[in-house]
Amino acid sequence: MILLISIIINLVGNPIPKEISNIQYVGIIVGIIIGIITIISVCIALGNFKGKYTEKIKHLEGDISQNIKPDIRTIDDKINNQVLPALNEIGKGVSFLTGKMEGINLTKSSSPLVLNEKGEKILKDSGIDKIIDNNYSDILAKVKSKNPANAYLAQEIIKDVVKKLINDTNLKNVIEIGAFNCRSDIDTVLFVGAIYIRDEILTELNLFPKDIDTFDTSKSK
Repeated sequence: MILLISIIINLVGNPIPKEISNIQYVGIIVGIIIGIITIISVCIALGNFKGKYTEKIKHLEGDISQNIKPDIRTIDDKINNQVLPALNEIGKGVSFLTGKMEGINLTKSSSPLVLNEKGEKILKDSGIDKIIDNNYSDILAKVKSKNPANAYLAQEIIKDVVKKLINDTNLKNVIEIGAFNCRSDIDTVLFVGAIYIRDEILTELNLFPKDIDTFDTSKSK
């Protein structure tokens, strides 16, 4: 734009060339002026557009802060306070049913549960018996810390403690290899390990296997 103004000044300050008529000369100056006005108008329009666009962004940010974020927080609160607890309860139910089903093909039809031939084979082939023996003191200490009130609760705690051995980074790999070697799954191998050690731990707690069913509230009297 400065260049165009300089051109106009030069044109006005210098004599009109002979080869250009007065009308043509005036037309050139008018054209340049129109060009300047056009450029100024475009700059103003762009400035206005930027201002409106900036205002819309600010309005959108305000709308997000006032309306959308509170809705997101409400949804998040509902998930934490309602959905997750409900899922946790469902998980407990599934875990209970799994616990009742997992011993059907691995134990004899007697009470309390005793490993059958298949269970004994998994115990040996997976090597879980050796893992249990090597970690006996730690397992016993964790069960004692729960202070089970009766033989049934002690059995369930033993199963839970043994099941969590898979979370031990020093044992995870060897447990997985053992499950693969006996063509079984990890939960089954750990269940077998828990039944294997149960009676010994009950003795340590001055509890008796024969009393397990007495305190099992899921069984009809």
